[in-house]
Amino acid sequence: MNEYQDVTTTRPPSYPPAPSANPGSAADLTDDTIVRARAERPTVGWRRAVFSASGGRINPGVSEEEAARNVLLRRIRRHLPGAHQIAVSSLKGGVGKTTVSAVLGLTLAEHRGDRVVALDANPDAGTLADRLTGEIGVTVRQMLDNIASIDSLTAVSHYTSLAGRLQVLASEQDPAM
Repeated sequence: MNEYQDVTTTRPPSYPPAPSANPGSAADLTDDTIVRARAERPTVGWRRAVFSASGGRINPGVSEEEAARNVLLRRIRRHLPGAHQIAVSSLKGGVGKTTVSAVLGLTLAEHRGDRVVALDANPDAGTLADRLTGEIGVTVRQMLDNIASIDSLTAVSHYTSLAGRLQVLASEQDPAM
């Protein structure tokens, strides 16, 4: 029997591969390449109960419904350069413009880090601010009267009321205006 044996060492599969001679560019450094991926933690239902009760040692993963919701939240939170405007309009009344505007504004304000302002431009005494905040004291008409002094979003916030993180600019309540 040979007293010397040929032993080949290999890295265990849990280690990342050894750095190559050509490391690539800075553009190759992304969250996915730098940070090790962890399994998503469940936040609802029995899966959360098991995860919490085991102190995080047992992770059954997220359900299909929670995974689908997480995908939607990532889409909502995706970076968008610059300011954007979304118009919700219809010629017919009573079709849900106020409801859609409220839900869209609240969703974007809650799940994004951006400031979101909902402007009620209904010519027939809109009710967006009244439904969301109950305040209609300051309106878009008063802001337009002082438009020369408005130079920032902070100045606009003096004319808005808050519904959670959503800033709401009320419509003029007098249709004659």
